[in-house]
Amino acid sequence: MKGSVYIIPTPIGNMADITLRALEVLKEVDALFCEDTREVRKLLEKYNIKASLIINNDFNEEKNVSKLLKLCQTGKKVGIVSDRGTPLISDPGYKLVRVAIENNFPIISLPGPCALITALTLSGFSIDSFVFLGFLDKKKNKRSKQILKTKEYEMPVVIYETPHRVNKILKEMLELLDDQEVFISREISKRFETHYRGKISEVIKNTEKIKGEIVIIIDKMVLEDKYDEKQIKEMVDYFLPKSSNLNMALKKTAHELNISKREVYKKYHNL
Repeated sequence: MKGSVYIIPTPIGNMADITLRALEVLKEVDALFCEDTREVRKLLEKYNIKASLIINNDFNEEKNVSKLLKLCQTGKKVGIVSDRGTPLISDPGYKLVRVAIENNFPIISLPGPCALITALTLSGFSIDSFVFLGFLDKKKNKRSKQILKTKEYEMPVVIYETPHRVNKILKEMLELLDDQEVFISREISKRFETHYRGKISEVIKNTEKIKGEIVIIIDKMVLEDKYDEKQIKEMVDYFLPKSSNLNMALKKTAHELNISKREVYKKYHNL
């Protein structure tokens, strides 16, 4: 008989945020893959649940694949949790889920707490669609490219950040994105939950000594209308003979003028 794999969200702050279904599954699983046993034990002890815990992180997940296979092949129920929130979102677990899919083990993902969704609903921004980038790159040059890329998105962008780096990231955003509207949420569902709204230059003053888990949301970019249709067309026409096709000429124009390709396309075709 095949075993099954459960993806189990856990509270991001308040312990009462756990769902009744999640508690039932936690009582039933034979083994629980978790990033930090100390965090998970706090939750299990509160609800008087005993479970066999297996540490699963970025360094040992490859080795844990064989453990999950062995458990499921013998008909065991296996759970995956992260320290807080929904597993796999900027957290380990992907390789375990992939091997379960490849071996046709049933996978059940429970709905539950998720910091990025909670922060989005608090932001006050239009969130019919959004982009989630997780944690930005540790290297500044790669991180700068990620930040500049947000200019191309016509929707809010969600970023996870650590307290020791958040002020530096906001300064980089202020330099690369101008004074964009942002929303910052820290310690969601915890005692000291705090939110900051406004221009980057305004909220940056409150992030010098900020602590806790942090979500940054950049509102959709409002680009200045720096170039009219005639200027855009002249630039595209300049690049067109040197490009393999129109699409490449549009892309080069967008890069040269530091505006979105969508804006170039729209103005070029308006003429």
